[in-house]
Amino acid sequence: MGTSKPNIGPKGISSPLPSWPDYNDTNNEEGSNLQEEINNVESENELKPWSDVKRSYTKFIKDPSKTSFKKLTANYRNANGGNKTLAKSSFGGRKGARILLRFLSSVSQKGFEEACKEFHLEDLKGVSTEDAINKLCFLFADIDGTDEGSAAKAAAIETISLLYENYEVDSNNINGVEEGQVLEYLEIYISNYIFERLSIEVSRALESDKFTKDQVITANDILKDYIQAEVELHFSIKDFSSSTIREQNTMVTEILTQAYSMI
Repeated sequence: MGTSKPNIGPKGISSPLPSWPDYNDTNNEEGSNLQEEINNVESENELKPWSDVKRSYTKFIKDPSKTSFKKLTANYRNANGGNKTLAKSSFGGRKGARILLRFLSSVSQKGFEEACKEFHLEDLKGVSTEDAINKLCFLFADIDGTDEGSAAKAAAIETISLLYENYEVDSNNINGVEEGQVLEYLEIYISNYIFERLSIEVSRALESDKFTKDQVITANDILKDYIQAEVELHFSIKDFSSSTIREQNTMVTEILTQAYSMI
């Protein structure tokens, strides 16, 4: 998108993210249920058939066609226990989606500058595009540093980068954001998250020396395009900001389940 990839800081360091309305409540409620949810997902994911994923990913790199893409994603879903299990195990992905939706809902209601103030982000006036995006990405600094969490952060960075670039071009594009535009940004985030997570996980199943770096990069670029083309969400996020944390989590889980069923 023409900008340098922002640096969101080293992994394993406590987040400098300040508290804002609902943020601490979100952490408290999530923390009380997180371990039980992780245990359930780990139990469901035992002994999944990753050999099929490995073979189909190899075929996709050799021939990155729509047919090989569909075979890869079908095997990937099966190896992870299906759409619902993938959505349940998307801890960072769900958290990133909720933060993004809360922020965009605030932007829609109050405008970009006021939303930044509400979320205790530093003043972005007069700073470079890269620095502004870095500051905005601190919204997502509390997502963990696992592979799955890293996928969520990468997706969030790309979405926030697009959001800010659109704001720079014409602030009315953001300050006048409507529900349909909020859904477009969420769809971008979801498709990017699915791509980032899938590419990390399937790459681990492949022999590192089987293909050249350029072959893998080219195949992954096509993979990303296919996923973005397939993910077309159909839902409403009205009153998302006024929903409870549990309601928000349920809604985002349903969104991810729907998205995984499309690839």
